[in-house]
Amino acid sequence: MKKPTKAAQIYKDAAIIGLNTFILFIVVELVAWGIVKAHKTFRSTPLYQKEKKMHPLVRKNFSEQENTRIFDETKAADRIMYAPWTQFKAVDYRGKYVNNQGFLRKTVPNRSMPSNDSTPLKVFFMGGSTTYGTHVTDSETVPAAFTQLCKQNNINVDVYNRGVLGYISSQEYMLLNSLILQGKKPDKVVFLDGLNDISGLKFNYYQKPAFTQRNTKILANYGRSRGDLVKELWRKTN
Repeated sequence: MKKPTKAAQIYKDAAIIGLNTFILFIVVELVAWGIVKAHKTFRSTPLYQKEKKMHPLVRKNFSEQENTRIFDETKAADRIMYAPWTQFKAVDYRGKYVNNQGFLRKTVPNRSMPSNDSTPLKVFFMGGSTTYGTHVTDSETVPAAFTQLCKQNNINVDVYNRGVLGYISSQEYMLLNSLILQGKKPDKVVFLDGLNDISGLKFNYYQKPAFTQRNTKILANYGRSRGDLVKELWRKTN
């Protein structure tokens, strides 16, 4: 069999490379088209509807009415308000499934052993929304799961959920310091951090919590008159 010439081999290799490149291009185009279509479909559905559909998926033993109430309560409690030193905190909220007062999200159960047992170890959980328990009930938070785990292992603890939506570790430190000054001293503290500190590295680096830039803009043009400042804050906030 006659061997192909060098030029013919080059053309053959080029054709194979070109064909493979074309096929790869088609595959990439199809994948990109699929991603764009899925993204458009996802974005066409309002976020609150996506969140609402998640509740029955994780609580199949709950009725539709109960899951709807949980969704409504978590949505209503998923707000923040001003707080000194730390800039903001979760709003006070009382419901059947979601409860938060001051800097304390209710934990169900909060004690792992009966109250007549020995003095429990007082444990504070500090963190952001994952610790606080966004979109979950008082009995589904991380601190609540910790209490149940201690109960299974006969460890006597009294658990306090001090998590706050959007907090970074610097704010948690200031909150813990404030609580200790008020006489609320824990025996152990669990810091559950990660996403907020990574996504908001600039907040920790510059020691400025979230919303600082927006608040600065609100206050910037009204520093000379306290009356004008109050009027502007009243107009721009709830």
